[in-house]
Amino acid sequence: YQVRVAAINSDGRGGYAYGNFTTLAIIPNIPIGLSSENITNNSFTLDWNAPNFDGGSEITDYVVEVNGGGMAWKAIAHQPSSNTYLTITGLQPATKYSVRVKAINSIGSSKVSATLAVTTKPQAPSAPSGLAIKSVTSTTVTITWLAPISGGSKITDYLVEYSSDQGETWIPINRAPSTTPNLVIKYLKTKTNYLFRVTAKNSVGYGSVSGSLAVTTP
Repeated sequence: YQVRVAAINSDGRGGYAYGNFTTLAIIPNIPIGLSSENITNNSFTLDWNAPNFDGGSEITDYVVEVNGGGMAWKAIAHQPSSNTYLTITGLQPATKYSVRVKAINSIGSSKVSATLAVTTKPQAPSAPSGLAIKSVTSTTVTITWLAPISGGSKITDYLVEYSSDQGETWIPINRAPSTTPNLVIKYLKTKTNYLFRVTAKNSVGYGSVSGSLAVTTP
């Protein structure tokens, strides 16, 4: 601001003395317009709009905080930047997170923005484990396994495959979709070496294949 002062007496007003001053800056207003994009099973990009008033001091950084997946509010580490977006990584699949933002200028940080809820996408299941023989005859074998981590989407089926040439080729066993972690496999040849493996499926697709189980029919 510019100011001027003049004295007044009975003969009138004298000349002006001039000066100027600058008011102190304050913290910024809150960031607004939070939105998300590029959502994956372990990350998403958060976008927002800069505050409509920077407090009279240039915004130098933003604090982005995340809550969810068993995690309390936590600031995401990043290089200081006035960019109005940030990619958040290292998240869990099919998990709801809340995010919020604060703006920073030379005076300090703004009040926290409104929160935005973002849910990460599911991922394919992990590999079934613990394949074991429950029973075996000359022409049948019953195998069991442990259900894998679902990836945040319910397991809908298991693909069971066998090989009779030491894993050179694998043949799927034709059966109705099932989530039961065991299977009776029929019509095998006697005195034959087999390998079996299992893959779980959810809404994303098939996951990682299990290790192989060796079985020899008597």
